[in-house]
Amino acid sequence: MQFYEIIGDIELNCQQHYKINNSEDIFCAVGDLIRMSQDLEQQYKMLAEKLRIKTKGLNNKSLNTINKMLYNNNLIKKKDFDSLHYVINVRNYINHWYFLNDFNRENDSQEQILNLVWFILCEGSDVVSNLIDKVEGSSIVRQTIFDKK
Repeated sequence: MQFYEIIGDIELNCQQHYKINNSEDIFCAVGDLIRMSQDLEQQYKMLAEKLRIKTKGLNNKSLNTINKMLYNNNLIKKKDFDSLHYVINVRNYINHWYFLNDFNRENDSQEQILNLVWFILCEGSDVVSNLIDKVEGSSIVRQTIFDKK
C-alpha cells in the first residue's frame, strides 16, 4: 500500500521534525517512528484497560481489534474510532510497508513522508491522551487535526 493512499485528502500542515540527507537519516527517523508507534500501542492498550474492556490477552490483540472492540462496546465514539483507525493505518504503514514501498524514493519525498508520519502519530497520541484524561475525569482537551473534520 502506498503512503498517499493511506493518508487520503486530510489537511496536514506539519512542522519539519526530520531532515533527510542520506540513508542513515532515514534509518534513524524510521527507528524513532517505530518507537513512537510502539508507545502509541501501549497507550491505547492502557486506555482499553482503563475502560475495562473484557477480553483475554489484551496485550496480544492488534490495535485494529482493540479499536473495534472499544467502538462496538460503545466505549468510544464513532469520531474517535475513525480517527484512531486512520492513525493505526499510518502506524501499520511505517511498521510494515514503508521499506517495501517507499524506501527508494528521493530524499525530499522520504522527508515529507517521514515528517507526515511523525505528525500523525503525535496527533493520534493526543487523541488517546484525551480519551484517557476523560476516563480519569480531567477536562484537558488537546486539539487535533481530527477535530476539524
